[in-house]
Amino acid sequence: MQTLDGHLHFLTDKQYAQIVPEQFGAYYYGRWWKLRANAPDLSATELQSFYILAARWGNKEDFEDWSKRHAAEGVRDYRQWAALWHTWGEDDRAWKLLSIKVGEPSFPNMSTTIPREVLENAYRLKPENVVNAQQLAMVLRHDGKQAESDEIIITVANGENPPPWFVDKAAWVLAAAGRPGEAVDLLLRPR
Repeated sequence: MQTLDGHLHFLTDKQYAQIVPEQFGAYYYGRWWKLRANAPDLSATELQSFYILAARWGNKEDFEDWSKRHAAEGVRDYRQWAALWHTWGEDDRAWKLLSIKVGEPSFPNMSTTIPREVLENAYRLKPENVVNAQQLAMVLRHDGKQAESDEIIITVANGENPPPWFVDKAAWVLAAAGRPGEAVDLLLRPR
């Protein structure tokens, strides 16, 4: 219980950490950490605030210990956990967590009789045509041109409003190329 402007407020330390000036936020986060972090009855709201504040004032060692005690939350909140690992430069861990939940998509079962040159011309003229881009990427992959196929997939995934297939496939392509941080960035973008 705290008194602000003559009124009694029943706010948790975690809530104070979100609303007080910066220099006091870490203090209130620390208090919440000591009093509530390992409580078995953390609410969804409390957890959501924790994920935001942990990125700001927490550290990966404490989170590692916390995550072992709260493993059940990781199943549901895997994106928030991956975001925290990513924040602390643990991209391999973040990718490992995300890759469990987001499997690598395969190319759709579509065969095309359209020659590769026609697909390439269509892609140059209308790169926003995602069906053509996907067909071209598939044909290039089939023809042993994986780097060109991957480039198309990554380009579409980084475009405006990309289809989920491209985002997920590009993440796997980037991770396989040793770029897990970029893969994590893609999968953590709002969809």
